[in-house]
This record gives sequence, structure tokens and C-alpha cells, in this order.
Amino acid sequence: MGIELELGFLLAVQVIGAEIFAPFEIETPPWRKILKWGLLAAITLGLYPILGHWSILVPAALGLAGLTFHLADCGAASQP
Repeated sequence: MGIELELGFLLAVQVIGAEIFAPFEIETPPWRKILKWGLLAAITLGLYPILGHWSILVPAALGLAGLTFHLADCGAASQP
């Protein structure tokens, strides 16, 4: 299997992420969303020739980092 795994993973992340997080990104300009997904895809697919299938860890790690910082921020905001 070639780059199809990475393309499928990126597609799944984009479709699921857009569906889940769209209500929270109402005020985000479209160009910023396009740039974000474009850079994520470019970095992942650009690293594929170097890292192989390990390049899937890029969007997974960025998503996990974003979730971690978001949860920490929400937890800090709820403290009295």
C-alpha cells in the first residue's frame, strides 16, 4: 500500500473534524480554514517520502496537542 493510507486518514480527519467542530468555527474566515487543512495535508504528504507511513503521526499528534491545550484551557477557565 502506498500513499493511499495517508490520503484516507487525512480525508477521515477532515470530514469528521469539519462535522464535529463546524459549530465552533462560525466566525473563522474560510481562507483560514482552507489554509489550515492545506498546510496539514502538505506537511503530511511532504513527509511521506521521508518517513513513510509514520507521517500519519503528524495530524494525529497535532490533533492530540490541540485537544490537550484546549482541555487544559477549559479546565483553567472553570477554576474560581
